Amino acid sequence: MAVTPHCLPDSFSRISDRRYRCHVQLRGSFRIERNSLFIPRVTRDTRTGIVRKNISASIYILFLRMSIRSRHIAILQFPMPVGIFFTSLHCVPHQQRWNAVPLVPSYIETLEPYKPGKSIAELQKEYGIAKVVKLASNENPLGPSPHALEAMQQHFPELHRYPNGGLDLREVLARKFNLKVANVIAGSGSEGIMSSIIRTFLCDDDEVLTSEGTFVGFYVLARSRGVTMVTVPLKGYRFDLRAIGTHITPHTKIIYLANPNNPTGTIFTTKEFDEFMGMVPPHVLIILDEAYFEYAMENPQYPDSMHYRYDNVITLRTFSKIYGLAGIRIGYGFAHDELIKNLLKVKLPFEPSTLAQAAGIAALSDSEFLHRSLMVNAAGKRFLPGALTALGLTVVPTDANFVLVAFDSEATVQQIYGGLLSRGVIIRPLKAFGLPHCVRITIGTDEQNQTLVEALREVLKKAPLAALTV
Repeated sequence: MAVTPHCLPDSFSRISDRRYRCHVQLRGSFRIERNSLFIPRVTRDTRTGIVRKNISASIYILFLRMSIRSRHIAILQFPMPVGIFFTSLHCVPHQQRWNAVPLVPSYIETLEPYKPGKSIAELQKEYGIAKVVKLASNENPLGPSPHALEAMQQHFPELHRYPNGGLDLREVLARKFNLKVANVIAGSGSEGIMSSIIRTFLCDDDEVLTSEGTFVGFYVLARSRGVTMVTVPLKGYRFDLRAIGTHITPHTKIIYLANPNNPTGTIFTTKEFDEFMGMVPPHVLIILDEAYFEYAMENPQYPDSMHYRYDNVITLRTFSKIYGLAGIRIGYGFAHDELIKNLLKVKLPFEPSTLAQAAGIAALSDSEFLHRSLMVNAAGKRFLPGALTALGLTVVPTDANFVLVAFDSEATVQQIYGGLLSRGVIIRPLKAFGLPHCVRITIGTDEQNQTLVEALREVLKKAPLAALTV
């Protein structure tokens, strides 16, 4: 029903016996205090001088969305006594309430979910190819740590018991890095901890600051909170820390940095990081994502965050890469004990799983596997960039277990990607990362790298490329 001040029904009091959603336009003076609405019971029309009595109704303010300019209150529901002078009132039966309030927030409706790279099984089914080389997701080509596999098998009989929230792994990591347990958190991959950080520290008016061309998983998590995200362009496919520092505002709450950066493989140096931290206010949290730090730690210019003790830096690391445990989802983080204390309030109580924790602890002791993985990657870094460059491709120097190759356009990327898929090789196009003209190629074994290069050579014979410069 729709009513005006001059035609309110005599049976208005009976409306309060039902539940209604109301769209209300107000005229006159009023104020809001603690979700209660206060309006004078008598209003004088300043044009005519006529005094009008306000209508008293049983109204309960369920939800207020107020515009000072339009004096508009969006959603009301019965009953609670408040004196209101209505200029218009539109009531909708309670069963239609979902038409008034969106079930899904607009920032979730428009959110693009994270899309992983094509799997081996998908490609085999799609193309009918038996042998597939996957170099798309930066996985360890040697497989998982043998120590981790053995440890998981030993814990199979305990799977009817709840996990202890990663406490065992936290204790091991604290001893390894000479920290207190209160400085360590464990979770379902570094993304799991990243998600807890977003939920723990961000308020509605806060802003997130990071670079373009970095980990798409962080973009998804930040946008899922509905806050403003500010991105700064890469400079030479590297984080431009100085430019990021100049974009810090009083609303900036979290800055995300990836070192090495995924998907470019580049690092920022110790000198650059020191200068940047001098620009960061104490209230701003830095997420320092070091998922690939094992591959970069031998670079003398690499700023290993464990050599710093900043109270506002949260370091994230993972077992998914060098230890080959991407499928079990296990990661960890280091931070000031006050930050960790609040993260533990939000983190899922039984995360990580029993098997994931056992695998992580065992992998830390598998120094032989760690060494072998680094050697395979080092050999691939010596071979692959040169081989790709010899094909006329533009390769960005890397400190990780993958290389970024830049092409002239997104159309060329799709042509290369499709040609490789038909030959049983999977790489990763980077449109979702904000780099539609680039692909990321994981460094594999010698055999896998050779297979990739030969397949690329065949594709390029059919589609010569324009020269590019980085």
